[in-house]
Amino acid sequence: MKYVHESNLDTKIRNNYKGHGEAIKKHKKEVYEKYREKLESLDYASKDMNIFKEATRLMEEYLAKVKEFEDEHAGITSQSKFRSTFIEEISIYLFKNFPLINDNTFGIYTKNIFTGLIIDNQMQLGYTSKDVDFCVAKEMELNVNGNQTLTIIVPIVCVELKTYLDSTMFEGVQWSSKQIKGASPYAK
Repeated sequence: MKYVHESNLDTKIRNNYKGHGEAIKKHKKEVYEKYREKLESLDYASKDMNIFKEATRLMEEYLAKVKEFEDEHAGITSQSKFRSTFIEEISIYLFKNFPLINDNTFGIYTKNIFTGLIIDNQMQLGYTSKDVDFCVAKEMELNVNGNQTLTIIVPIVCVELKTYLDSTMFEGVQWSSKQIKGASPYAK
């Protein structure tokens, strides 16, 4: 399971992002890992709304800690995705323990989500794809005329997250949604 916020923190530690590598390492160990452990211990398949209220409380609390960290360490900007990658990671907590994901019927993906078939100038069949912030999908092999096999990731649920949404970004999200729905009409 790829935790995008943890991956972002690890990259910033490794690259000593703006001289804050040690502070980020400390934040990861003392703050992030504790919240992640608490969030992972919750049963998101439960019908008990108190679990979701607790998850919301923990997520909001962690985001406040991230904001506090950003304020204390000069130069950490929104472009660093320090905060937004945690928002992306929330979808993993919500979906990762569903039975059809645990038994590998479906998977969690972010790259190469199927958006349509194409025929290239060599008359070979190919496909177009898109990267998204989070996607529950089924990896499938598409056999064409018995001699060409394409491995595609067919989306079921796609999530695109924005911490700031202007009209250009909104149009981009609409276009992505249209592409995905055009190739996989039942995707959400």
